[in-house]
Amino acid sequence: AYHIKTIERIFSGTVLATAAALFMFFLLGASMIRGHLTKASRILVTACGFSILAYLLNRLLKIFFGRLTPSIAAHTGVADSFHFLQGDSHSSFPSGHMALVGAFFGVLLHFSPSSRGILLPLFFVLGAVLVLGNWHYLSDVIAGGMLGLGIGLLAANCCGNGKAAGDKDCS
Repeated sequence: AYHIKTIERIFSGTVLATAAALFMFFLLGASMIRGHLTKASRILVTACGFSILAYLLNRLLKIFFGRLTPSIAAHTGVADSFHFLQGDSHSSFPSGHMALVGAFFGVLLHFSPSSRGILLPLFFVLGAVLVLGNWHYLSDVIAGGMLGLGIGLLAANCCGNGKAAGDKDCS
């Protein structure tokens, strides 16, 4: 499949992780001016922070698994396989986009279960776009999504300390 380089650059995982970091720092800066961090801001800071963590962990896994993207594998004629400890940040497995978005959505799903109707279909559409656009294999998307959701849900649960959804304190 033909990839539009501008779209790849704008929506690269690194750009999205950087945007999450900037948004997180903006929220923290605004809270310093106001003197407190609102509940919504705490949730978003947690979501952004753990999205970045999931993305960084994902990059280490890419190096370990070393799987070529479908488009590169097709172009070079290399069989679809894992090349352990030979990967780089551009390797395909697991999907960094799904890890990043999965962690963000995992936090939001924990704190706002009613958002499932919007977030889960959006999550599946993103995964489908990555597979249909020939950026990832289905297994890359599933692994990245599960990694991200796991990190996001675990982080939100740890931040929650067993309190009601509206009373979470992640500080």
